[in-house]
Amino acid sequence: MFPTHCGSAAYCKNGIIQGRQRYRCKQCRYNYTVAQSSYVKPPETRQLALDLYLEGMGFRAIGRILKVSNTAVLGWVKQAGSSIAGSVLKIWH
Repeated sequence: MFPTHCGSAAYCKNGIIQGRQRYRCKQCRYNYTVAQSSYVKPPETRQLALDLYLEGMGFRAIGRILKVSNTAVLGWVKQAGSSIAGSVLKIWH
């Protein structure tokens, strides 16, 4: 839980930012948070969503099964479609 700048063990609480505790180093006065939250789903989840979509399942149903939003599933499908379309166009021309 030490700051990355100086490595000092002297720190104090300095408020809450976006629901996470914020700390301040007493030596270099650097503000930092400890808990890094990530909303990125693993590639396996994305691949499973694409497989379910290709099998004919709807966006909302995929979202309910994988416990993600249906808009996230829609974004993953669009992203996969645009990457496939880009590679097909390169091959075609």
